Amino acid sequence: MTPDVSADGPDHDPNAEVGPATVTFQCPACHARRRVALAKGSVGGDMRMDLAALQHHLEYATCPSCGARNAAVVAEHARTRTRDRLMFAGGYAALALLAVVVPMIALLPPAYGLLHWALTLWPRWRRRMWLPIVGGAVLFGTMVAWVIEMPRYAFVVPVSVVAMVLWPRRDPAEPFTTAAEQLTFGDPLP
Repeated sequence: MTPDVSADGPDHDPNAEVGPATVTFQCPACHARRRVALAKGSVGGDMRMDLAALQHHLEYATCPSCGARNAAVVAEHARTRTRDRLMFAGGYAALALLAVVVPMIALLPPAYGLLHWALTLWPRWRRRMWLPIVGGAVLFGTMVAWVIEMPRYAFVVPVSVVAMVLWPRRDPAEPFTTAAEQLTFGDPLP
């Protein structure tokens, strides 16, 4: 979905008082053209920043006419996500192999998890999010107890993290959803 990044026409004066930045979006699948702007208004009052934000979100835009997405961007996002998951899982698999020799090294995943749990404890407590609070304490406490009580099987802790990382699930930070929230499409252009 390569947008035409001309802001409000060819005679646009960058020093003039303008409203929110808009660009022309043309879908490569159905060739529909529309004006598009940021849904939340200006990023910081600077037209260049607005156009940069629009350009970033337009990479992940879904055509409002036909629902098509840029196939190259979808494939690149899937490759990046798969690569990141495999690298993360590979790191924890290496940690599991080290835990066979040095069992106490398997305390690193629950230590990292407990650190993250402690840093997010206060905001979760204020929002009364009891399940993540109790669930995190039980999960990471169980991991620590497992490593301390059964050092011979300490490698199971990093292996369980590998299994959680490789378990198929939806991408919570999907940029296509974010782009749909950030962009406002106008009526079709001729």
